[in-house]
Amino acid sequence: MFEIEVSATNILKAARCGRRDVLADLVNKRLDIDFPDKSDYSKSALHKAAEGGDIDAVKLLISYGADLNYRDTLFRATPLLLAASSGKLDVLELLVKRGGDVDIKDAWRRSPWHWAAVNGHTHIINWLFKYYSNLKKRQNINEQKVIEYIADEINSRDWKKRTSLHLAVQGAHEDASKVLLQYGAEVNCYDLERNTPLHIAARKGYNEIVKQLLQYKADETLTDRVCIGIFIGRD
Repeated sequence: MFEIEVSATNILKAARCGRRDVLADLVNKRLDIDFPDKSDYSKSALHKAAEGGDIDAVKLLISYGADLNYRDTLFRATPLLLAASSGKLDVLELLVKRGGDVDIKDAWRRSPWHWAAVNGHTHIINWLFKYYSNLKKRQNINEQKVIEYIADEINSRDWKKRTSLHLAVQGAHEDASKVLLQYGAEVNCYDLERNTPLHIAARKGYNEIVKQLLQYKADETLTDRVCIGIFIGRD
């Protein structure tokens, strides 16, 4: 039993370091390819390879039957969600192509849109937009319905009622905020604390994002849950 645990841990280490020769040897011994690393929220080797952007290790693990939708114990995140969070576009594309669930959400009800937005990964947001656009067009859905569907995805709420735009603004990610607005993010949406993206940007002094939100008709008159409004200085 001890040897199996050590070998399974080596699968995780090999994935992290990109040691494809070690991975091949270990999985050929019929060890559990999804053996969880209990010291790291039960992440599997595929979690670690996806998060680290090791595309070759990801391919190898998938070829030996790694579970593409295996969840860790921290956020119940999958390898695909970690790829979105860390900005590893090539890994994200591969996981989706091989059957990873791009519609999946974690324990906080965060989608790949949320995970990309929280770290300002504009290239992931752009890819998600193109992916859903092409998918719906292949299903013969008219263009207006495609736009509405994508807007619904972008405006989905996590457990604190935050949208991708809330998270992008919170992280001061100006480019990500701009792209989300262009793709249909709702500018005046409230989170659980009755904060709009404009509340967050104004409170934190993100002046360029404030200007950006106002260009998309953010409402300055809205108040949060303690009825505090927004004061925006004008030149």
